[in-house]
Amino acid sequence: MKSSTSNWNLFGVDLSTVLTGYLSAWKETFWLQGSWGRRHLDLPVEVHDFASSDAAVGSADKLQAWRLNDDYVLFRELHLPVQVASSAIEGIVTAEVNVASPFPAEDTVFGWKVINRQADIVDVVVAISSRHTLNQLFAALPESLRDTQHQFEVWAEFKGESIVIEGFAERRRNTLYRRRLVMLAAALLVSASLLVLAAAAPVVQKKLELSYLQDLHQQARADAREAVSLRTQLAQKNDQIAALNSAFRQSVEPLGSLALLTYSIPESGWLLSFEQRGNRIEIQGLAENAATLMQDLSGIELFEQVRPTSAIRKTGNQAKERYQLEILLPQVGEEVADGQ
Repeated sequence: MKSSTSNWNLFGVDLSTVLTGYLSAWKETFWLQGSWGRRHLDLPVEVHDFASSDAAVGSADKLQAWRLNDDYVLFRELHLPVQVASSAIEGIVTAEVNVASPFPAEDTVFGWKVINRQADIVDVVVAISSRHTLNQLFAALPESLRDTQHQFEVWAEFKGESIVIEGFAERRRNTLYRRRLVMLAAALLVSASLLVLAAAAPVVQKKLELSYLQDLHQQARADAREAVSLRTQLAQKNDQIAALNSAFRQSVEPLGSLALLTYSIPESGWLLSFEQRGNRIEIQGLAENAATLMQDLSGIELFEQVRPTSAIRKTGNQAKERYQLEILLPQVGEEVADGQ
């Protein structure tokens, strides 16, 4: 069983038809004789009558053509539906030439042109001639122009419309015209690309600026995290330093207090115990008169307060009194304030 599936079908659309339609529209717009592209973009051609002999031999930078007298051309007018594609028109024209040409097939040369396109009808003119007759016309030219069939195009004229007879020097012009189309398409592509780039440039610039700002933001966040970490480390170091200072003060300050008490207590008495915690000192000792000693210690400016923590009592059969006192030293901040 023959499969009805085509390799050119996509979602039910025949891509070959789309491609054919695209190529047909391209030919009708830019390639066919009489098309918009031919009228506006084709290279200029100097046209001379076969009856005159003032034409110059064609050169690389000069395109020339011979114009046939109507006596050597058979014209046929075709009126085709506008829906007929250019490829179909070529087939119709070829069939019309095979039917209408009075010359043998190997001797027939022709050209055709769309001269009018209406809403529903396309008017096509076909020009038919004999290669043998054209060779005779070339042979009748002056000797300097006889070998021009490979340098000159051959044109026919119907109601002011020029029709190119194919098979002569029109290939050269077609090549140059194709090259011009390619260069024009490349120029348009470059221009469109430049326009797109020009339109996209502000967007790209803003994107780069946004990316730069995002990088700055990320860097600022990283710096902030580092600053917070450093500040935390600094606070920890300060706490450690404060703890060391406190320990140092606690280890050093008792020496001063102990020396002051040693100096203030009479030689007849002595200390039994000494304990200092911050600015609080607790002592126990023996003195001949504990009350007098407490009064003397209260008179020392460096002692903020002196008070007993237990009752004064005699020590057995000795004449000494046992005392227990609490001495408060000024706080460090208070000392600074008093100094100021």
